[in-house]
Amino acid sequence: GNHDKALKAYKQLIQKFPNSERIVESTLGLANTYYQTKNYKQAIRNYRIITDAASNDKIQKKILEEAYFGLAWAHLKSGDIDSAVESFETIKNNTASKTVRISALTQIGDAYQDVGQFKKAISFYDKIITDFPDSLYTDYVQYRQGIALLKMGEIEAATLSFQSLQANFPTSKYLHDVKYYLAVAYFKKEDWGTARAHIHEFIEGAPRSNKFLAEAHYISALCNFNLKEYAKAVQIFQIILKNFSQETALVKKSELYTAKSKYEMNSIAAALKEFQLIVGKYPKSNVTQEALMWLGDHYLEDSNFDHAIMYYNKFINMFPGSQSLNLIYYELGRAHQAKGEYDQAVTAFKHIDDLQDRSLFEKTKLAIADIFSRDLDPNAAIQTYQKIIDNSPEFKRNAYIKIAKIHAKMKNYKEAIVAYKNALKSKITTKDYSNAEIQFLMADAHHLLNHYETAVEEYLKVSYLYPKDVNWVIKAYLRMARIFENDEQWENAKITYKKVLVFEADESKFAQEKLDWIEEHIHP
Repeated sequence: GNHDKALKAYKQLIQKFPNSERIVESTLGLANTYYQTKNYKQAIRNYRIITDAASNDKIQKKILEEAYFGLAWAHLKSGDIDSAVESFETIKNNTASKTVRISALTQIGDAYQDVGQFKKAISFYDKIITDFPDSLYTDYVQYRQGIALLKMGEIEAATLSFQSLQANFPTSKYLHDVKYYLAVAYFKKEDWGTARAHIHEFIEGAPRSNKFLAEAHYISALCNFNLKEYAKAVQIFQIILKNFSQETALVKKSELYTAKSKYEMNSIAAALKEFQLIVGKYPKSNVTQEALMWLGDHYLEDSNFDHAIMYYNKFINMFPGSQSLNLIYYELGRAHQAKGEYDQAVTAFKHIDDLQDRSLFEKTKLAIADIFSRDLDPNAAIQTYQKIIDNSPEFKRNAYIKIAKIHAKMKNYKEAIVAYKNALKSKITTKDYSNAEIQFLMADAHHLLNHYETAVEEYLKVSYLYPKDVNWVIKAYLRMARIFENDEQWENAKITYKKVLVFEADESKFAQEKLDWIEEHIHP
C-alpha cells in the first residue's frame, strides 16, 4: 500500500534491467499503481505499452488481459467511455476463455452503469443472463441489473430483479446487500413499513465495516419519521451521530431530521433551538436551507411575522440561487401581507417565476388580487399604491387605477383623472382593466366635474380608440346621450341612441324607448 515506494521500485527495475523477463509484469505493476493513485493518464500510457505489444508471443495471455481490463477502467475513470468499451470488446473478441468473455461483457455493463447510461448497462446484463445463464457471474449480473433498474427509477422491475436473485441464488454472497436495495426500492415506493422491515433485517446481519450500514440506519430513521414514529426516529438519528460521525452528509441530515422530529413531537422550543444551531454550524448547506424554511414557517403560523420575515430574508440572502426561492418569496409575501405591508408583499410576490412553479404563481396572482381588492384607509392606501408603483413597476397600472378610484370616492376627480391617464400610459400586465374601461372611467370623472363638453370628447374616444370593446362603447354612447338630453341637444341625443341600436345589444331596447320618447314629446 505504499504507492510512492512501489512506483520507485518498478521504475528502477525497468530502467536497470531492460532485458529482464519480468519487464512486462513490472510495467503492469507500474500501471496498476498509477491507477490506484488516480493518475489515470500515466496508467493508460503504461497499460498501452503492454497492449501495443499484443502480438508478442512472450507476453502471457493473463497479463495481456489484465492490461486490457486496466486500460478500460482507466479510460472510464478519465471519462472516455468509448475507449473503455473498446478495450473490453477487444478482450471479449480475442479470448478463448468463456469466463474472461463473460467478465468482459459484465464489465462493459458496469462501465455503462458507472457513467449513468443505465439502459445500455441493462442491455449487456440481459445478454449475459440470456446467453450464459449458468455462469459464475449470473448472480452478480442479476444483482447489478437490479441496481441499474433502481437508479433508472424502474422500481417494480428492480424489485422483481432482486426477488429473482433471492429465489434463484440462495447461496449468493450478494443476498445480504439485496436486502438493503429492496429497502431502498420500497422506500422509493413510499411503502415505509415494508422498507423498514427490509432495512432492519439488513442492519441486523451487517458487519460494522459494511459500506451501506450508515445509509441503512438513515433509511430506517426516515421510515420511522414518515410513519410518524418520531421517538424511534430520533433514537436512530442519534445512533448515526454517535457511530458514523465521519459520514458528514448523513450527520447534517440526521441533525436536521432530529429537529424536525422534535418539532412534530411538539417539543417546539427544543426543535427551534436545534434548527438555529444547524444554521450556525452549516451556513452554506442544504440542511440550512431547510432549517431556515422551518423557522420561517413556524413563526408565520405563530403570527410572529417579524421573525418569519427575518428568517425568509436570511434564506434569500444566503441562498440566492436556491430552487426553493419561489416558495420563500411567496411565504415572505404572505408575512408582509399579514402585517398590512402591502407594498412589500407585492415586491416579494413579483419575484415568483411562473415557468418554475405554475400553481404557486397562480396562488401569487390571487394574493396580489386580494391586496388590490382591499378597502384601505384612503391616505394610507394611496401611499401604499405609490410605493408599489415605485418598487414594482410591473403592477403600476393596477396601482394607478386603485389610486384613481380612491380619489374618485373622495370626490377628488381632478386627481382621479391624472391617475387614470397614468394608468393608460402603463404597460398592460393583467386583464383586470381594459383600456376602454379606463377611458370610460376618466370620461366619467370629467362628467362628475360637470365638464360636459370634455366628458363627451372622452366618452367618444372609447368608440373610436377601442371599437372592439363593445360593452364599454355602448356604455359610453349612453352616457353621451344622457349629457345631450340634459343639455336639450335632442338631435345629438337621437344620433347617439341610434348608434346604440346598431349593436343589437340588450341596451338597444332602452335606446329605442328613448328615441320613441323624443319623437313623441320633442318632435310630435
